[in-house]
Amino acid sequence: MHKSSEEREHPAAPPCCYQVLSHTEFLSRVDRQKAASRFSSPDPFTIPMGISGQDGFPAFQLEDNVDVQAFDHLKEIYTQANVSNQFLWDFLRTRHSDLGGLTGVDFLLGYFDAEMGSMREEARMETFLDLAREDMGSIGL
Repeated sequence: MHKSSEEREHPAAPPCCYQVLSHTEFLSRVDRQKAASRFSSPDPFTIPMGISGQDGFPAFQLEDNVDVQAFDHLKEIYTQANVSNQFLWDFLRTRHSDLGGLTGVDFLLGYFDAEMGSMREEARMETFLDLAREDMGSIGL
């Protein structure tokens, strides 16, 4: 069972989780994780990086404690809406009052406020995915 953010040493995801890595940086970290038998995501999440048009790789997805199932459901919501991954990245970085002021990245890494932490896992997941669906509605989709 996940601990609430108040019960953890750090109340939210560390800032390094919000870095956007270049392809080279991402592959380097993946190689280190493969060597340690920790890499599990065969389909990395990418976002467009500036005017270069190259893909950037949000670093949080390389964390050991990322909830892959929740992330897959979330990606599916945005994929079905046929929007740029930038919208999903914006959602993940935004602080949400329904998440106790935490971000989507925090949620995917298991950081919850006391209220979310006390919910059953299924209810917590549904609340999170409803928030994403609401986000899709707010951008006019």
